[in-house]
Amino acid sequence: PVKTIDINPGNILNLTDGSTGNWKEVDIEAATASRNIANRIYWMGSLGNGSDGDNKPNRNRIFATSITGTGTATSITAAGSYNNLKAALISWGNSHGYNFTSSAADGHDPKTIDGFNVEGMVFAPDGTTMYIGFRAPLVPNANRTKALIAPIQNFEAWFNNGAPSGSPTIGAPVELDLGMRGIRDIIRLANGTYVIVAGSYNDNSIPAIFRWSGVAGENPLQIPSFN
Repeated sequence: PVKTIDINPGNILNLTDGSTGNWKEVDIEAATASRNIANRIYWMGSLGNGSDGDNKPNRNRIFATSITGTGTATSITAAGSYNNLKAALISWGNSHGYNFTSSAADGHDPKTIDGFNVEGMVFAPDGTTMYIGFRAPLVPNANRTKALIAPIQNFEAWFNNGAPSGSPTIGAPVELDLGMRGIRDIIRLANGTYVIVAGSYNDNSIPAIFRWSGVAGENPLQIPSFN
């Protein structure tokens, strides 16, 4: 999983911290390659608060790059960004009874069972829906035991190189039983199998690897040898 990348913010995004106006890094928590656009990579921040609960606007970014060439001739160029996905996800979560407004509120620690923290992003089996995987919260609210995925439909058509028209269309929630773990990363192998790196919503060490079809309603299978 990609955790850090050094990018000149003036060439990619407006990465001010929202309070002092200083440049701030994006804490990248997820990245995935397009299955339809050659050399396109999508990157996303955690969308969450800082560990002390303070608001971190610089993390509320999803952006794209185009990567061409190889070796020392490799070139990375910006291909659009969007800063309002967090707001769209909060509205979506509220509509499904998850009370994301409370989870993402200023002062709320993102690494809690009812926090708000994204760490996974991958295209669904249809190649057009983007799965957004949450480290926190676990859901549903009455019995917080399952990890959550928000499926953004027709993602690339909506993203439109960082110039979307309107809010994204987010489908029905996908709830996965990962043994009281959240999603820490998710990838799709060439054969269509999904691999989920699962772990605690907080700093406890309960890692596990799961194999999944990527189909909503089908349960992931834990791979014990990778515990």
